[in-house]
Amino acid sequence: MKNTYHRFTNSDTPMSDWGHAMFAANRLKVENYGQNEYTLDYDKAVNIYDLEELIKSTWESCQEEQNFGQLDDTDFWMEYSADAVFNSFCPSDIVDSADGYDHELVTWLWDFVLEPNNIMAVSTPDGAVCFDQSLIKQI
Repeated sequence: MKNTYHRFTNSDTPMSDWGHAMFAANRLKVENYGQNEYTLDYDKAVNIYDLEELIKSTWESCQEEQNFGQLDDTDFWMEYSADAVFNSFCPSDIVDSADGYDHELVTWLWDFVLEPNNIMAVSTPDGAVCFDQSLIKQI
């Protein structure tokens, strides 16, 4: 099936405490993560590279306004470049290092980029991240 991503967890929900679920394109890389399998078949997921300029320009605006939403330490976030922030949402291996998705920074991505643009899922080089549980199927 085209654009099928996989997630395994022992949780009864695929969603994290931050309101997202991470999926791998390669089922074999994640099948040992738990007994519950979830899939995401979402060919409307926005490719993270298509969001590069939006992410960078939004981050720079947040720096100018010194407003990072739920992220508490403004001084800390002022030091991060827009390139570094974008790269954190474009990990080369989502299983071994999900980077920005494994960090509270994901709340910024949702609050400032994805939700305002009605983007419920993004595809990464080897997976996807979904913010809408209704798009996820339990196997």
